[in-house]
Amino acid sequence: MKKAVLRMLLCLQMLALFLPVTAQADIGPKPAVHITFRHAPDTVYFATLLSSEPTNGPDTVYDGSNPWNHEEYPQIWRAFVDYEDTADGFYFLQNFWKCGSGSEDAFSWTYRAPNTFKILCYFPDTDTFAISDTHVRYAFDTYYDVELSGWQSGEILPTDREYAFAKESAFLVVRVVLTILVELGVAVLFGCDSKAFRKVIVPTNITTQLFLNIMLNYNTYRALILHRWVSTPNQGLLFFMLEGVVFLIEAGIYVFRFPSVSDKKEVRPVSYAFWANLCSYGVGYALAAALPALF
Repeated sequence: MKKAVLRMLLCLQMLALFLPVTAQADIGPKPAVHITFRHAPDTVYFATLLSSEPTNGPDTVYDGSNPWNHEEYPQIWRAFVDYEDTADGFYFLQNFWKCGSGSEDAFSWTYRAPNTFKILCYFPDTDTFAISDTHVRYAFDTYYDVELSGWQSGEILPTDREYAFAKESAFLVVRVVLTILVELGVAVLFGCDSKAFRKVIVPTNITTQLFLNIMLNYNTYRALILHRWVSTPNQGLLFFMLEGVVFLIEAGIYVFRFPSVSDKKEVRPVSYAFWANLCSYGVGYALAAALPALF
C-alpha cells in the first residue's frame, strides 16, 4: 500500500513539473494550417485566414466591442477589419501575421485553425489586398503554397496543396520517442524497468502512437473532404476518446504480457498503463505549449 501511494505521489509530482497551475479542459492537440508564400515581394506584408464562420474557438470577428491582437499593428488590424469579402462573406477573426522583409514568408495558425478559409494578404505600402480561393483543412496539419508573383494584378492568388511528409514523419518519430522515454521512466517507479518489460512497453507504444496519429488525420480527412464521421470542431473530444482507446489497448497488452516476462506480484499493469499515459500526456501538453509545431 505504501509503495502504491509513493508511486502515485511521484507521478503527480512529475505532472506538476510540466502542467501549468491553471487547468484547461481543451488541452488536446489542435489542427493547424501552414501557409508558405512563393516569389514574395521584397517588402513587408501581412497575412491571415478569413474564416467561413464568424467564430472559431477563441477567435471571433470584431463586433465593435471586442478588439484584440491589435496593439502592435493597429493600422494593419483596422485594414483587415474593414476588408469585405464581397464574394462569399468570409470573416476576419483578428488573427494575422507579419511576413517578408526580415520576417519569414510563411505563417502557421497552430491553435484551432478555421475549417474552411481563404488566404488574405495585405500590402500596406500600396494599401493593396490579394486573396485566394476557398480552401479546407485536409489533414490534421494542412499545408498550402501560395504564389505571390502576381499579387498586384488583383487576380485570385494561385495556391497549391502540399503536405510535408518528411517533416511530419520526423515530428511523429520525435513524439513517439518522447512518449516511450516518459513511459519507461514511469516503469521504473512500478518495477517494470528490466529488459524484458522494455521489450513489451516499447513496441506497444510505437503501435498505439501510430494508431492515434493515423486516426486523428483520418478523421480530419473524412470530416472535411467527405463530410462524414466526427466534425473537426470535435477534434479535442475525439482525441480524448482515442486516448481512452490507447489506454485500454496498452492495459490489455500489459495484463496479458507482463506476467509472462516477470513473476513480480507487485507489478500492476493497469495502474502502470494509467499513470504512464497520464504522465506522457502531461509532458506532451507542456511541450505542445512551448513547441506547437511539433504537436
